[in-house]
Amino acid sequence: MFVKGLQEAEVLAKGVTQGCDVVMYTTVFYAKGIFLADPRRRCKHEWMEGHEDLGRLCCVLVTGRSSAKALLNTYKTTRFRPWRLLVMDVPNFSADTGRYWSRVFKLLSHRLFTTVNVTIFVDWKLELQQDPRLLVNKTIVQQNATFSAWRHPCATMYPVTIKSNCASRESHLPWIFHEVGFLRFLKKSHPEKVGNWTALELQEERYKQLQLEGKLKFEHFLEGGVLIRDSRSKIVRDVNELWWAEYTKKDSSDRDQLSLAFALNTVVKEAREHAAKMAAIMAAMPKLGNVVGLCGFVFLVFGIVGMELFKGALHYRCTTGPGFRETAGH
Repeated sequence: MFVKGLQEAEVLAKGVTQGCDVVMYTTVFYAKGIFLADPRRRCKHEWMEGHEDLGRLCCVLVTGRSSAKALLNTYKTTRFRPWRLLVMDVPNFSADTGRYWSRVFKLLSHRLFTTVNVTIFVDWKLELQQDPRLLVNKTIVQQNATFSAWRHPCATMYPVTIKSNCASRESHLPWIFHEVGFLRFLKKSHPEKVGNWTALELQEERYKQLQLEGKLKFEHFLEGGVLIRDSRSKIVRDVNELWWAEYTKKDSSDRDQLSLAFALNTVVKEAREHAAKMAAIMAAMPKLGNVVGLCGFVFLVFGIVGMELFKGALHYRCTTGPGFRETAGH
């Protein structure tokens, strides 16, 4: 069912992204009766002009049919140019299925926007203040990056920048676990924003066990509100696929920011291990060269000595066994 739905979504995405070089997209999957802000504020007409050297920009609004109807009822139109609408007809729509398909487009951008190299996911609650292509130029182009996002201001590998929010954290504990603590506090007043609390506790316990055993260090913790990705990169595809696999586990919560931390730190760890192996091989090359040179010298010397001592000594000495008949001249 998921594969079929994903294939249908990919076909729809191809249709709305024709002629696009860079796609900025957001997802809106809400139930009926929800008031939705005017999306035209989030993709400005002036962005469609200028910066042609950075490629053609397209804004794609991915929405469920109920959200599309809510926009129509509120604004009496479904033409929100420069947005291009991609309307998913989700059967048996509910808050859970809406959240699910919202995460499909957010996490698996490389599978859906297959005709576009660079995508920019922007959370519906956020509003960019500059042309998204300028962000792409500063990250993907100038810094030769493939995956770019804003770091969490309280991430443990960076200095504390927001004292009122971060100063009370325990220095030895990665910020991801403090985020779970915040959700625990949020559960008391807004349990609907936390989701499946049992799965969240299981996920927290699993991550703490990985941290304790030294199998994974959660040093990187990013905000998931804006994601700039180059789908041509294997790293991006690996992060996306690992992110989705982690997010859809039974003992993982629907807080995709936690799953992103797991996927990103796993890929970073594997990259570091690979780099360490390559560095070890390169460091060993001079010594291996000496060994190869010595072996080659020994083989050469013994080859010459063998040829001088034994050349012709075994001529005509193939066999003297019974039934052998010697031919004249041989």
